[in-house]
Parts: sequence; C-alpha cells; structure tokens
Amino acid sequence: MLTRFMALVLVFMLLSFAATAAFAAYCEKAGTLVKEANGLITKDTAKAELLYQDAVKLCPDSASIHYNLGLAKFSVGAMPAAVFAWSDRR
Repeated sequence: MLTRFMALVLVFMLLSFAATAAFAAYCEKAGTLVKEANGLITKDTAKAELLYQDAVKLCPDSASIHYNLGLAKFSVGAMPAAVFAWSDRR
C-alpha cells in the first residue's frame, strides 16, 4: 500500500518528467529558429535578431542563443544591447 508521502513523491516525479519534456520541446523549436537566423544573419540582420529573440523566449537558459543574439545586436552597432544579451540570464 502506498503511503501518502510515497504518492506525493510519485506525483512530483511525474510532473517533473512532464515539465522536462515540455522544456526540451521548446528548446528544440528554439534550435530550429536559431538555424534559420544563422542563415539570415548576413542577409537580413533585423529578421535574424527577431528569430534569436523568439528563440530566447522559448529557451531562456541557452547560453548559445544569448550569444548569437548578442552578435546580431553587435553587428548593427548596438553595443549596450549586445552586452545585455550576452549577460542576460533571467
């Protein structure tokens, strides 16, 4: 027979797994946006920057996405915004 504590632990584990799976799906989508932005960075920097911003919203803990966003901002001369993107860790 499951005790109340064991039942709570089981529920917590199931919820954690579901949250992890959802987070992975968001980061996978963010990776797709980054690939698209990387292809645009020399052709349409503004569009690439928007894609990087969308990717950051989906996967905010990704250092590589913040780095790419910072490079996009730096390439148009927005140094303060680039520094912020490089240091932003919500």
